[in-house]
Amino acid sequence: MKKVLFLLSVSVAYNSILQAQNTGIGTQAPYAKLTVLGNSVSAADKSMAILNSNNDSLLTVANNGNVGIGTSNATEKLQINNGFLKVGGAVNNKTAFTVTATPSNSSGAYLNLSYVNQSQKDMIFITHNYNPPASPLAYCNVPTGIWWNGSIWIIYTENLSPIANMSFNVLVIKQ
Repeated sequence: MKKVLFLLSVSVAYNSILQAQNTGIGTQAPYAKLTVLGNSVSAADKSMAILNSNNDSLLTVANNGNVGIGTSNATEKLQINNGFLKVGGAVNNKTAFTVTATPSNSSGAYLNLSYVNQSQKDMIFITHNYNPPASPLAYCNVPTGIWWNGSIWIIYTENLSPIANMSFNVLVIKQ
């Protein structure tokens, strides 16, 4: 009987561990797939750090919530050192893209932006692209703006000069 009870207890414990499948570091009661609990109250202390084989900091999470990539002392909520942030998303499978004014997407001083699910709430950032793929090359040396016309976003030259063959880098942040 003792063997049956022992096997039953082992079976129940084994099944409950498999069911939960949460892993804890610094905690006996993980509440997510991976729970990391630091034991310090200092904001400067690290809750988590990932280092490479040279002991260089790859990723650090401080107790105050600051995240550092490439730094062990992030002073902002997200700080990236020695690298760039690449944003991806579902704007024609791109969040950042280059657009050149052609006869099919522009008229006069206006260039219609074309991407899926445009919204007035989108945040649009544009810069001039000095090396557009169009020929002849046209560098935009006039002030430009962007506005929502009620259904799409439009880039325009503020002095209403022709926008033909001008190229722009566009970043869309969906809200």
